[in-house]
Amino acid sequence: MKNAPRFFSELEAHIQQDPGKRGLGGAAPSPFSLTRGSLQKASEALFHQGKKIALLTGFTIPDSQPPAPETDGPLGTVILAQICQSLGKEVIILCDERHEHLLQRSLEARQLKQATIPYGPQAKDWCAKFLKNEQPSHVISIEHVGPSYDSETIPPAYREAFLGSVPLEKHGQCQNMGGTLLGDLATEAFHLWADSTVTSIAVGDGGNELGMGSLPWPVLAENISNALGGQIACRIPCDHLIVAGISNWGAYALGLALIYLSESPELSLDIEDQEALLGELLQRGAIDGVTKREEASIDGLPWSHHKEWLGQALSLLNDFR
Repeated sequence: MKNAPRFFSELEAHIQQDPGKRGLGGAAPSPFSLTRGSLQKASEALFHQGKKIALLTGFTIPDSQPPAPETDGPLGTVILAQICQSLGKEVIILCDERHEHLLQRSLEARQLKQATIPYGPQAKDWCAKFLKNEQPSHVISIEHVGPSYDSETIPPAYREAFLGSVPLEKHGQCQNMGGTLLGDLATEAFHLWADSTVTSIAVGDGGNELGMGSLPWPVLAENISNALGGQIACRIPCDHLIVAGISNWGAYALGLALIYLSESPELSLDIEDQEALLGELLQRGAIDGVTKREEASIDGLPWSHHKEWLGQALSLLNDFR
């Protein structure tokens, strides 16, 4: 491998752009500055110790009509799953019922396994049985919402500021970036984090996703630019948190890092397959999570922007091979 520290540093810098101007890279300490180095640690843990990988994805946009799955998350999850499978790792993709409908045919066509997490409190038992029966070595969450803090879970040092700024009805709730409650549109998938022997990796871009509890609450409260960072901040931490400007980018980077570590000249990331997958998801009802329209874009950026980003990421990989 050529100059690993520089490769990981440049790849991480490539995902740590903030096109949505969410405040991810503001004055330190910021979500970007506090997670530098996490991409390398996560990819090395996954490459060297990963045997059976569960990838969790799926974020439903509550204020679209009707509520619909967004295009950020599933795209990166599928390509990461394909790369893990190519490296000989057993892979299963986890999602809720809405995303099962969205992904089922695409996963079958790519020979990827899938399991569906139920809504409501039964998710806790489902997650416990999954962990016991499947015994994954790693659980990776990509753009999956998690519950916010409440008066019991907020660290004592931040309790006064939290109680003074976050309405009671928003305590302990899964929310979108605008503070809208997801209610039964979100599963209690955070119970997959219950087994401390399973390595947890999370990718997020807004503060409200699983894994963001690894960051101090004030960092999200003070940096997330919609002024709701303290309200929507997810309380669930993880072993390795990757913060990216767009969550798909974090998943792509993790996959490219695995290819780099494998030193396999045959492995790559298929941009055309990603474009085809985006078309498949749109046909089944996915929408852009920002524009809330069924269009070839992700988080408000047209596919051409993501295609260019992917091309640059691939060029970076090839420069260090």
